[in-house]
Amino acid sequence: SSLDPHEIIFSPDGSKYFLTCQKTNEVRVMKTSNDSLLSVISVGVFPQEMAVSQSLPYLIVTCTEDNQTFPGKTGSVAIINYNTLSIIKTLYLGHQSHGVVVDEINKRVYISNRNVTTGGPAPHHSSLCTGKNGYITAIDLQSLLIIPAFKAEVSVDPYGLGISF
Repeated sequence: SSLDPHEIIFSPDGSKYFLTCQKTNEVRVMKTSNDSLLSVISVGVFPQEMAVSQSLPYLIVTCTEDNQTFPGKTGSVAIINYNTLSIIKTLYLGHQSHGVVVDEINKRVYISNRNVTTGGPAPHHSSLCTGKNGYITAIDLQSLLIIPAFKAEVSVDPYGLGISF
């Protein structure tokens, strides 16, 4: 309870697993064979969801309530090299980034931005549901740059994402 873990995900080879810890703003890396602590990686405020790339050594972590990394904005996405256990890049992709999925075929990472608290962008369309619409943004998996032309508005509070082929 002192860490308040939110999600667990395994590395592609299964040798380690990662835990997002909401209270301590960190990702803990554990060795699968004996559950020993390998590393503690500090990330933005309130880390939540994670996704792992199979083609590149990336663990992508959304930090939904991060208001410190990018002052005046809420949310961040940390990209961690899961081999070296170090942060490669931190990006602002939208208000309250939460869900994350890696699209290996199109070499993209998609992020759902909840946009449920004040400070987020006004939606372009109305919804039958109460609240502001959220939206999806994307990162180019190879360059780790935001894809500026991609922003899809979705209904209220898009919590997660999934891809099927």
